[in-house]
Amino acid sequence: MSVLESRRALTLYVAAGAAFAAIAARGLLVPLYAHDLGASRFEVGALFSVSTFAAALLSLPSGLLIDRIGARSLLWTSLILSAGSQLATATSTTVFPLFVWQVVGGLLWCVGVTVAGYVLGQRIPNIDTYLLPIVAVIVALSLIPVALEVLRARRRSSEPDSAG
Repeated sequence: MSVLESRRALTLYVAAGAAFAAIAARGLLVPLYAHDLGASRFEVGALFSVSTFAAALLSLPSGLLIDRIGARSLLWTSLILSAGSQLATATSTTVFPLFVWQVVGGLLWCVGVTVAGYVLGQRIPNIDTYLLPIVAVIVALSLIPVALEVLRARRRSSEPDSAG
């Protein structure tokens, strides 16, 4: 690998890492911001996981986008749109736009995962044995808040009314 190719690969890895870090921070901060805006517990839990569902919807088509557009172009487009989505999230003053921007962020996260998988798959043999379990763990972790809130809601609805 030439120096130029290694610099390009390093740039691509840094860009993908920045996108993943932004989405991870978003997953922690958006629900807190929604709570400050007056969102219910269910809305906060849904905000935490709606991006994962959106990402799952785009996982297969994003592979086709890599073939048509190219990994580098798709990654940079994803990064620019992710930054716009982050800014739009920060300027939202009600809960509903947060859902919209979480869906957009989830779609862009999926593109980033696909591009990273594509590039790493070309460089590291048998990367799928490591990458797929990591993505599965991330998806499972993002569903925990919704599951906990559903369980809490069931417990609350089954408890006898103590006010009566």
